[in-house]
Amino acid sequence: MVDFTQDFKADTQYNDWKGTAAADDGHDESIETYLKNKGLMKPGEILLAISLSVGENFDRKLGDVSVRAFLFDQNQGSVQEAITASNEPIPIRKVEVEVTLEEFVASFKRFEVILTNPVHSLENRQYFVRKR
Repeated sequence: MVDFTQDFKADTQYNDWKGTAAADDGHDESIETYLKNKGLMKPGEILLAISLSVGENFDRKLGDVSVRAFLFDQNQGSVQEAITASNEPIPIRKVEVEVTLEEFVASFKRFEVILTNPVHSLENRQYFVRKR
């Protein structure tokens, strides 16, 4: 059953800030290992993407944290074939993951997010820091 299609791109209501994120798998337990250990991944599935959403935040209090895993069943064929075969949406299974913000970030060795004001078109631009 298909609910609706969307893309693997972060999006908020107003998109006042946009950016990129990068992470290194954790040494002790990666997010994929966590999913497997909790029985959230079925045999033959691979983790394609993970989503973290937080909000709405009011009065400097953290809103609801939502983590979703996007899984691909290798019994449907190769991921690369599914991606390159056509422009059709990739069939995935979405799983809600019950973790706190701290647990999510701690499942990575390093985690970085950079947000820029989209008005200035800074994505993929280099910068240098001037010495005083």
